[in-house]
Amino acid sequence: MNLNLSTLTLPLLNLAFLVLLSAPTASHGQALITDLPETNGRVNVVARDGNTIYLGGEFTTVGRRTGSWIPVSASTGAYVPGFAAVYGGSVNVTVPDGAGGWYIAGDFAGVGQARYAIAHILPSGMLDTGWDAAIDGGVISMALEGGILYVAGEFTSIGGQSRNGLAALTAATAVATSWDPAPDDFVLGISVSGTTVYAWGDFTQIGGQPRNRLAALSTTTGLATSWNPNPNNAIRDVKASGTVVYVGGRFTSIGGQTRNRIAALDATTGLATAWNPDASSDVRFIAVSGTTVYAGGSFTTIGGQSRNYLAALDATTGAATTWNPGTVGNYVSLVVVDGSIVYVAGFFSTIGGQLRSNLAALSASTGLATSWASGSTYGLPTSIVPSGSNVFLGGVSEFLNGVPRKGLAAVDATTGNVTSWNPGLLPDNSFTWVTGIAVSGSTVYIGGRFASVGGQTRNNLAAVDATTGVPTSWNPNANERIVVMTLSGSTVYLSGQFNQIGGTPVGGSGGSRLAAVSATTGLLTGWNPNPDFGGASAIVVSGSTVYLGGGFTNIGGAARTGLAAVDATTGLATSWNPNSSGGVDAIVVSGSTVYVGGGFTSIGGQSRNNIAALDASTALATAWNPNSDNGVRQLSLVGSVLYAAGDFQNIGGQARDRLAALDISTGTARNWNGSGRNNGSVATLLASGTAVYVGGDFNELGGVGRSNFGGYPDVTTSAEPTLAASIFDSYSFGPNPAERDVTVRLSAKQAFRAQFEFVDISGTQLSSYSHAISAGQNEPINLRLPARSAGLYLLRVLNSDTGASIRTDKVLTR
Repeated sequence: MNLNLSTLTLPLLNLAFLVLLSAPTASHGQALITDLPETNGRVNVVARDGNTIYLGGEFTTVGRRTGSWIPVSASTGAYVPGFAAVYGGSVNVTVPDGAGGWYIAGDFAGVGQARYAIAHILPSGMLDTGWDAAIDGGVISMALEGGILYVAGEFTSIGGQSRNGLAALTAATAVATSWDPAPDDFVLGISVSGTTVYAWGDFTQIGGQPRNRLAALSTTTGLATSWNPNPNNAIRDVKASGTVVYVGGRFTSIGGQTRNRIAALDATTGLATAWNPDASSDVRFIAVSGTTVYAGGSFTTIGGQSRNYLAALDATTGAATTWNPGTVGNYVSLVVVDGSIVYVAGFFSTIGGQLRSNLAALSASTGLATSWASGSTYGLPTSIVPSGSNVFLGGVSEFLNGVPRKGLAAVDATTGNVTSWNPGLLPDNSFTWVTGIAVSGSTVYIGGRFASVGGQTRNNLAAVDATTGVPTSWNPNANERIVVMTLSGSTVYLSGQFNQIGGTPVGGSGGSRLAAVSATTGLLTGWNPNPDFGGASAIVVSGSTVYLGGGFTNIGGAARTGLAAVDATTGLATSWNPNSSGGVDAIVVSGSTVYVGGGFTSIGGQSRNNIAALDASTALATAWNPNSDNGVRQLSLVGSVLYAAGDFQNIGGQARDRLAALDISTGTARNWNGSGRNNGSVATLLASGTAVYVGGDFNELGGVGRSNFGGYPDVTTSAEPTLAASIFDSYSFGPNPAERDVTVRLSAKQAFRAQFEFVDISGTQLSSYSHAISAGQNEPINLRLPARSAGLYLLRVLNSDTGASIRTDKVLTR
């Protein structure tokens, strides 16, 4: 049967899909500036002054991305670059594949590109794009034995089969085998020894038998063996060693005996042996090395000795050896032995006689900490795997040796390095953040929620030296948080949750949450527009006029909905009244035009969806109409391009994913699309003329993993994407329909690196392949389709060097 895909019509083709097909844009993979750091928390505001980029937000660490799967040197602990970055969640377990690569699993969103929860990493350090277990939930534990990868977690489907949280995959293909123990509740861990899979968790039924929390399963049938220790409380870890199975957890009875939180079980009968270290509290992890059993947990006594959270036990007697790292903290959650080194992770500050934050390497003979990773600021590793010259760390952090910065940082715009500038905001907790930054000469004004800067009391507002970070004497003393801050000349305009500045009520007894203070003295001015609701979400000063956007209906003594112009001296509303139907969140003034974004459907006497241009004299809407399909929250203007961020998927006549560059003459979207965010939002947008900076709480930007801050080259200083006709002399692919593979044949006019992506009809990337193209090349390029059900998909071609989209074709699978 021959199908003409250019005329194919299917019911599942929705509007978003049709728009995506028609857009000749860089809709995915817009080139990012690679030298910028990222943060471990939300970025609320970005400002640039000369060669310095200031970041304000809710972060505590700023540094280069490593991903949540971090290769470090086994000798120094230093980060080893060159591996695909894992983003959007944690890596809970790493298993070497035996051929130089690794299987990793957790609850992450991608490995350099979209890949959920479980992945295979090639020896090159890159994602194996042809290996996809197609899982629908997170993974907690994993083990490899005899070419079979056993997986436990919170999924219900994996490898093409329905499985309730426990499955076996053929390691080479990621296809589920028939092995199916079908537990009735979560499996929290697995380990394999010979022909037995030990499983522990919250289940009471598994492998066709009643089993409380712990079971032994046949690797062949998946059925439970007769081994049944029946613990009376939770199991945390299981390690088999010869004829003995060591277990740790929260239990007080197991294998027919009283055993407090740690025990040795007979591998045949499941009965407890005489080995009884008797831990005073939970044992979270066990490692066996020769005649020594290492235990980590929250105990303070074990093996008849005082041992804080970590101990070495005699495998014969159960007595604690003299090995005693003397941990100071709360618990040890992970212990891995590699020859003469014992790697330890947990929640601690001191171990082995040295300051160590949650991660350390100890001498197996003395218990003293080595110098390995001594400068690490890594969070809490959930897996440690020594492999060759590297040690692979898994967890939820995406930074290693990042620079500590509480809510405020400065970055060198050329190198991307975090500078030494550090005003030091306090208190050091989640209720401290920065939402406003303004630079004037040698002074940086900051607003947000904090109580101290540089050791001096400063409530929510401060001015610091741009070189030293030392606070100046400027101290307006706002009694609550600042949300919006704008500096104009000698005046700082503020909006927020405060109702007093310097002890003086603002706007009467109710508090207007809108004020102006002197940039010199910090004292309140007489300016008081007194909005009736919620202050302002946008403040822009132009000459003697202050434009205010927000959710108010009355401001400056006049009825004004969502948008107003007030006198910069008196605070009274001018006659300018666009009469918006909804709130305005973003304002840019350029000459005689006021550009606004928000959540409205009419403004300036015209129907305008969420974005408009207004005449600065008459307040009437101009003909400029990008027509956004959802809210526009941020605007930034450079030259002839107005950058926009918001909740939209279509703006300026093109499909644009939350970020767009609009022509100020036509309102049409330029060939630029930042692919705003994944599981987050864009909170700030700044176009500097050489770069476009984006901040928020996202974990993906431009189609790749990126945490909370990133940047793109400004389209006004970079070339537009090249059209397919300018790149290819010829291009074809087939078969179509296809079953498993598609072959592309092309002849290119120039050499470049191409990225081929398969995408479903919702626009979700399913797989990606990179290929170096030579000028004049006409040999075939074979691409494997992702394992999905029959239907209609897209094959997109991008220039990896520039991020430009070249062409998009429809592919039917059967």
